Amino acid sequence: MWARAVGFVFTMLACDGVATIAYAQPVSPVSIPLTYWNGAAKLAINVGINGGAARPYIFDTGSPVFNAVYNPSWWPGLPPNPNTNNAPSSSLPTSAQFCLGGTVPDVFCRGYTGNLVQVPSLSFYKTPSDTTPFSTLGANPGYVVNAIYNYGANAATNTQIGLPFNADSPPVDGYFFGTFGAGNFATDVTINTNPTFNPKFRTPSGYYGGGVLGQTIVPGLTQGYVVAANGQKNPVSDTNPPQQINSINVTIGGLTMQPVTPCRPCVTVGLTPQMLGQF
Repeated sequence: MWARAVGFVFTMLACDGVATIAYAQPVSPVSIPLTYWNGAAKLAINVGINGGAARPYIFDTGSPVFNAVYNPSWWPGLPPNPNTNNAPSSSLPTSAQFCLGGTVPDVFCRGYTGNLVQVPSLSFYKTPSDTTPFSTLGANPGYVVNAIYNYGANAATNTQIGLPFNADSPPVDGYFFGTFGAGNFATDVTINTNPTFNPKFRTPSGYYGGGVLGQTIVPGLTQGYVVAANGQKNPVSDTNPPQQINSINVTIGGLTMQPVTPCRPCVTVGLTPQMLGQF
């Protein structure tokens, strides 16, 4: 997608039995910057949780739910949530395990285990070192996020998972503190209270969890979001186009030429008729 001006439109519908829909405060489309991390050839999103410092997470359109390492130093104002024995009092599932890789059921699980909590605000940054957010989404009572206390590559053989978990160190690719699920679907959250997090012991909870973007409703706009590269400079090639520094401008309805979004690449939450027409 990096060599073209492209975009993906996702729409989410609220329905009974699915994770709580959060009504965000903004009244116009919200742009959220993404970055490309060469170290693992993955898109990254830099998020500050409830006013905490920004941390990089994998931006993944193939999975639901925001899985983020719980650390009180960058989760300010939220209840302690380090493990299953000290989970906050909540109706949301605890010991929730999300397996984001593997093809052999009950044998392989590359993923996260944590407790689902509600986070009142999420701020988005251009880089992990920025102190001023590019944009912020707030919700009442909060966005459902999985506060993870373990991550592993293979629970069945106890490789990585089941070992002491360092909440100060990024567990994924030595850079990411979790995965920001941006899939346009919800999933039945599975529970695993096994001491080694072996996937054979997973059981469905009946609670359907989805991502932050799907939980967001921007008043007056169509629910959904656009993931767009917008013809930016190709970050992985010195020869393949496009090579221009600035993004491609487009004409909307024969009116003034304007950028598709103010950030490149970008997620835009809340869809207007003009945005739907572009993509």
